[in-house]
Amino acid sequence: MKITILTTVLTFSTSALLFGQDGVELAAEIEKDKLDQTTEIGEVETVDNPDLAEAADRAGNVAPSEKLPVIKRKTPDPTAAELAKVPPTERQVLSNHMQRASVFVRGIRLQEALDELFQAEAVTSKYKANFYQLYNLKGAVYTKMREFEQSRTAFNRAIEIDPESFHPQFNLAELEFVEKNWVAAEKAFSALVDRYGNKPLGEDLEIELTTERLMQFKIVICMLMQGREEDALAIIKKFNYLEDNPAYYYGYAAVEFSKGNKEEAQTWLESAKRIYDPSLLEVFVDSFVEVGWVETL
Repeated sequence: MKITILTTVLTFSTSALLFGQDGVELAAEIEKDKLDQTTEIGEVETVDNPDLAEAADRAGNVAPSEKLPVIKRKTPDPTAAELAKVPPTERQVLSNHMQRASVFVRGIRLQEALDELFQAEAVTSKYKANFYQLYNLKGAVYTKMREFEQSRTAFNRAIEIDPESFHPQFNLAELEFVEKNWVAAEKAFSALVDRYGNKPLGEDLEIELTTERLMQFKIVICMLMQGREEDALAIIKKFNYLEDNPAYYYGYAAVEFSKGNKEEAQTWLESAKRIYDPSLLEVFVDSFVEVGWVETL
């Protein structure tokens, strides 16, 4: 069963899940067929190449959400300052572990991914460098392993390191969702929408509309699972069928699913399929999978 867990390491991107930031470049990406080979560690330039940046991003996120989310921060990302604590050659080692972990996650080789993250954490601990991306990715791995308490611990650690990091906050809300704690999930996603959604640039952190709609869509499902159809419809009516996301169609599909009207729900899903890219649809349909309304995209 899929879980929409955001894992980008240095943006971060998902769901969503990849963009560069602050002129930071990556070390070379590790090819999948070379995962079991020893990687030679050479000298690393320290100017405009701190190596760790976007290491896990380059390998991709757990969820097919490369377009989610775009974050406008009020304060600088703390990664560069933390990275400066790590000697150049160790940065390359750290980058390699993060990249390998991401490749293993995408290949559903979860224990191997976790092993790489433990080794990455050993490097960061040695130099007292704290990267919220490492713990967000670790939380994503534990989530895919259905080890939810360990996921929470990792995501909370990521937030402790960087309280502005959106992704582990989203992931904590998603944990409530996948565990079917509908009241708690609704509260968590609503808090994220209130904090990040529809904010003028520069006033607060800002997310793009598709990410906001994804969270509102999950709120709709939480309401429907509590028998609150009117409240759910009040949110859906704010969606527009002309938007660059399927929330309008999937919102009404959710209503029909909640009533047991599978044929009507499928009609809404088919309409969305004719309009939107499958990778974007999958981010939304994951929620239907978790509820048990559909099996796959």
